[in-house]
Amino acid sequence: MEWLVAALGTGTLCYTIVVLWLCVGILRSRRGIQCDSATPSVSVIVAARNEVERIPSCLLALKRQQYPGRLQIVIIDDRSTDGTGALVASMVRDWEDADVVLVRAPDKLRYACPKKSALAAGIEVSDGDLLLFTDADCEPPPEWVARMVARFADDVGLVAGFACAEPLRQIRHRLLAVDNLGVSALAEGSIGMGAPLSCTGRSLAYRRSLWNQVGGFEEIGHLISGDDVYFLRLVAGTDWRVVYCAEAEAVVTGPPGPSALTAILNQKVRHASKAARYGGGARWLSVAIYGYHALLLAGLMQIVSDGPWQVAWMAWLCRWGVDAALLSSFAPRQRRDRVLLTFLPVVEALYIPYVLILVPLGRLGRFRWKEDETPSETVAIRSHPDEIC
Repeated sequence: MEWLVAALGTGTLCYTIVVLWLCVGILRSRRGIQCDSATPSVSVIVAARNEVERIPSCLLALKRQQYPGRLQIVIIDDRSTDGTGALVASMVRDWEDADVVLVRAPDKLRYACPKKSALAAGIEVSDGDLLLFTDADCEPPPEWVARMVARFADDVGLVAGFACAEPLRQIRHRLLAVDNLGVSALAEGSIGMGAPLSCTGRSLAYRRSLWNQVGGFEEIGHLISGDDVYFLRLVAGTDWRVVYCAEAEAVVTGPPGPSALTAILNQKVRHASKAARYGGGARWLSVAIYGYHALLLAGLMQIVSDGPWQVAWMAWLCRWGVDAALLSSFAPRQRRDRVLLTFLPVVEALYIPYVLILVPLGRLGRFRWKEDETPSETVAIRSHPDEIC
């Protein structure tokens, strides 16, 4: 088993180098932050599908935004069957001081991903110079728009933000929260190093001119997901710079997600499917991570056998240490996020079956998207009922 010892040691060294690279990226991301004092017009785009229970909180959170410039809110009723569109219309009808547009998504999907089709419909009726995105079940804090907009220096085309779940009442939700910290640390670290790998549609912003420049979702429309990550990869091929906003005042919160194990597994397979579509260096990085987790599994088998278990233990301890350092350096809310690191060893163990089993399933498309439902009529309704477009 000398080959396993050598491979595990080499893999752990390479993994440590990658994590340290991300840590440097986080430091670079937060050092010398350039803030623009301009207040361009902003359109917040939210696609809502059967969100009648949560859309009111999202709308109220957007209405409370403390932004001195012009702010437009565009809600797309993505073929809901639970009355989401009617509820939004009734809520905004009396909002005389808010520019709110309600759009019913078209019957015919433009792209393979229903959400991409809905977002494109919302972008088309919006008029802001900057486009901000969040989900219908999220609640952006009052300074979210202002903080995200402030990161748009002249050469910045896209700003990625941090979003997390609250409250975390169940253990499984805390484990998922640790995973979210890891993915978000990957996002900021890689962005800080000029090689963006990840972002979330729950807190995202980019220029309308950038949207037009890359042709919107046309190049990635055949992919079933990735209105955020795949679009980020398009932007990486332009001259625009990508930055990350990790300010605590801009952290978007949302529900902890599914509780049923089958629903969680389906969600993670869907998330894993995105990385499988990467190309270039990102693809080779994914292959290397897959191989490293296979080595970790082999090392675990050595621990329970009579093999050289010391090297396996050292590899695991080293991985826990560097991952803890990465998540601790990221933690936008500092102690509030770092307390979750007590669950890191469990998450590290669960990552082996996740990477070795769920990632290949995601590559094969073995996941279920949100249930399909009968689409609604295409029409846009503004906050004043007599304005129809």
